[in-house]
Amino acid sequence: MKVTQNSEILHSSYAAEALQWNARMSLVPGAIKAVPSSDISRLPNELFCEIFKHFISQRPRDKFRITLTHVCRRWRIIAISVHERWACPVFYAPFGVAKEMLKRSGQAPLHIYYTHYEHSGYFKIPPREVLLARLEPLLEALSHFPRLETVELNIPSDPLEELLESGWIDITKHALHSVR
Repeated sequence: MKVTQNSEILHSSYAAEALQWNARMSLVPGAIKAVPSSDISRLPNELFCEIFKHFISQRPRDKFRITLTHVCRRWRIIAISVHERWACPVFYAPFGVAKEMLKRSGQAPLHIYYTHYEHSGYFKIPPREVLLARLEPLLEALSHFPRLETVELNIPSDPLEELLESGWIDITKHALHSVR
């Protein structure tokens, strides 16, 4: 009987808090509309593009460049339109992210930086099949041969040498400036 009373008290307490929360949240849309336009929202899109390009040139491999697309709808549209911003795909995220970045990069020169890490926190060579499956996003990126400008790979050498010897990429026929 006492447990039932305690649970009823807790339930009514949570219900009261939920009602208060809903009342406060209903005020948010009006409060947002009441905020006057900030100075930054008055900047032209072209200036945002230049700012984003400068940011990219300073930190080309920075994972936070994706965060810019989450600020607001306008920033997302502008950031997606800057092809150079996507020309250095992210391979530590799911494969779909790298694929989407390649698509958004348009015809911008690509810069590929890939380091193979184990989840355990240290580098060890996994079985060949596992490694090749993990390289799938990289192989997709490397299939854009004419646009490759930089390729830096840090993966176990045996499978990499095997792939290079198989002729899947002939680095002498492309615009690569460096391969390490």
